[in-house]
Amino acid sequence: MEKEQEARAALDDVRRRQESVGRELSRHRPRWWMDLLYALGFYVVLASLELGAGISLAAAGVGFALLFLAVALGIRRAARGGVSGRRRVWTPGRVAAAAVWLAGILGVFWAARTLIEGHLPEWAAPMPAAVPAAVLSWFFVRWLGRIGFGPRRPAGAE
Repeated sequence: MEKEQEARAALDDVRRRQESVGRELSRHRPRWWMDLLYALGFYVVLASLELGAGISLAAAGVGFALLFLAVALGIRRAARGGVSGRRRVWTPGRVAAAAVWLAGILGVFWAARTLIEGHLPEWAAPMPAAVPAAVLSWFFVRWLGRIGFGPRRPAGAE
């Protein structure tokens, strides 16, 4: 009987610690505007493909700068968290899933561009075609946040 109570107490302690770690991870996950910044950067990179050599390169540079800024801010925020120790986030299955996500995003962009090309000038087609790809990239970033920080918790949840 006493061993059973000790086992239950130990299990309750483990659950409390898991909840504490989950709350701490949730507190330090990237903010929604960082995700939006990432999607905007992705949009700018894709939309700039046919703008002409000089303009396209400059616009893509701005898009990559937005992507870099979003990732850097997210990493900085996560590093300030109180959870220490290694977490195995990038398993082979998740790497493959991320590759499928990225291929899907680019596939959506090229499919939308192909559909739009007949209706707009060639230089303008990537702009509206990048919209669904950017939306998909926002979902991709949300998925990355979920695997890195766990599910979102309501603000007052304990």
